[in-house]
Amino acid sequence: MSPFFSRPFDFGLDLGTSKFSLCSRSDGVIVTEPSLLAIQRQTCHKSRIIAIGSEAEKFLGHVPPDVDILCPMREGIIVAPKLAVALLQSLVKKSGLKRWFRRPRHLLVGSIWGATPAEKKAFIEVAAASMGSVSIKTIPEPLAAAIGCHLAIDDPHGQILLDVGSGASEVIIIAQGKIIAGQSIRFGGQHMDNAIAAYLRQQGCHRISLNEARRIKESLGNNAAQLATPLISSQFLDLPRSKHLNVRDSELVSALELPLQAILTMVQNLLQEIKPELSVALIESGMVLTGGGALTYTLKERLESSTGLQVRIAPDPRAAVARGCQYALNYFDLVS
Repeated sequence: MSPFFSRPFDFGLDLGTSKFSLCSRSDGVIVTEPSLLAIQRQTCHKSRIIAIGSEAEKFLGHVPPDVDILCPMREGIIVAPKLAVALLQSLVKKSGLKRWFRRPRHLLVGSIWGATPAEKKAFIEVAAASMGSVSIKTIPEPLAAAIGCHLAIDDPHGQILLDVGSGASEVIIIAQGKIIAGQSIRFGGQHMDNAIAAYLRQQGCHRISLNEARRIKESLGNNAAQLATPLISSQFLDLPRSKHLNVRDSELVSALELPLQAILTMVQNLLQEIKPELSVALIESGMVLTGGGALTYTLKERLESSTGLQVRIAPDPRAAVARGCQYALNYFDLVS
């Protein structure tokens, strides 16, 4: 018998630009898949989905001429609802829930804090079309991340959290269980991947995919000696084994300057707006860093240098929003 059969059907969704995650109140994160679909063009007016999630990701770097790799999300919001529904339905099927699936009692969907009412409505409509929940609510992703990191969000003195997602970055200050201040920019990890890919194309690597650029970004700083030695790009890129690009890690770090500076400026702008007494409280509590971009080389150190706050990276920062949705399901009636 499925372990979900006799348990309350309360689910949380993290619909991100880079991945979709499904969690349940009782079992945590059940399944996570890249938010990608491979679409094969058949005629001018017809196409079909041939792969979803991790199967679609396998096409990256080797895409047939009649196939497009699409993402239903852009900068943290849904831009292709039908594709988002197809991806989410596939997630439900892959999770093993399909056989025993009932209409959920409650469904909690993370959405970026800076989303407009129309953008939040799209999250709800996609969730309803995919899972048919009786009661659906959205929760700001950075608030969900704070809950997922076990921050004391009821603390009256204030906590600050920076969530660097793939499509958007958001910084919030939480006190007494609610967001009292925050800023959001549609700029995140995917823009860093684009910056690395653009730089490597300038150096002669014309076939690099964003997936390969992301792997390079995540490898930066693994060895301090690499900052001064050439990067052997054939281990990541679609290049002959004998061909290396004479690119140093320090050059790639420089390529990330624009997206990193945009995030730093957002945080600094928020801190300039708050009252001095709140600033003192934040110095004591420090900043928590979540999202896939939290692991970007030099980001933590640059945040500490520019803000004067101690910064700590959350455990498993990529899963913080999904974990927060799981925990928040226990207080579903309190979510506004």
